[in-house]
Amino acid sequence: MARAKRTDRAEARRRNREAARTGAEVDAAGQADERSTAASSRSTAPQRPGIRAAFRESFRPLNIREDLAALPRLIVHRSVFVPIAFTVGTAVLFLAIGPSGSPTPATPGTVQVPIEQIIATFLFQYFVATPPVGAVFLAGFLAPRAGWLTGLIAGIVAATTLTVMMLSGKFGALPASQASELAVVAFLLSPSAGVVFGGAAAWYRRFLMLTNPNRNRRPQPGKASRTSSRRR
Repeated sequence: MARAKRTDRAEARRRNREAARTGAEVDAAGQADERSTAASSRSTAPQRPGIRAAFRESFRPLNIREDLAALPRLIVHRSVFVPIAFTVGTAVLFLAIGPSGSPTPATPGTVQVPIEQIIATFLFQYFVATPPVGAVFLAGFLAPRAGWLTGLIAGIVAATTLTVMMLSGKFGALPASQASELAVVAFLLSPSAGVVFGGAAAWYRRFLMLTNPNRNRRPQPGKASRTSSRRR
């Protein structure tokens, strides 16, 4: 009986050692699988280039034919209608409460300018006045392609809007010759600035995306679940 008991205890110890060894092997295999998964995800993740490389890669060759072919799609894109909405809305606001409105006297000898008049003047300088830097930069930055073309459209709209505002008499009784000269200057400078600043804004957008490639990446569901389980 004593020998049988010793045999049973030895067999039990052997089974415990085998179970412990099997559990350790399973844990090691799971850790190795997690490491391989993490390594594969790091290898598939976009690598961040250096500043100089991103600067060079942000430039794109000008392809006028393909850009013009994409014009029907760009017309209905936000890169066109958002700057136009800002330009037209600014013109309406400026015509309603622009600088020609009467200032409000605050104390004797001083004049208080209404805040809405300050906002209208500020927006006018960036979205209507020549050159409309805010409108053309916004058009180029939002463009999916051909930032120079969307900037050109925004510049033409701004020049047209400024000409209509001058004809409305908001800037006083301008002589016809002076109004025509200002209109010519607007139609020369605003579209030209649209091409330059629109292209620069598109380049800047590509540069930001290259220097931060993970900005628009969505987290992987498996990785998120593993992170939450580890925290628990």
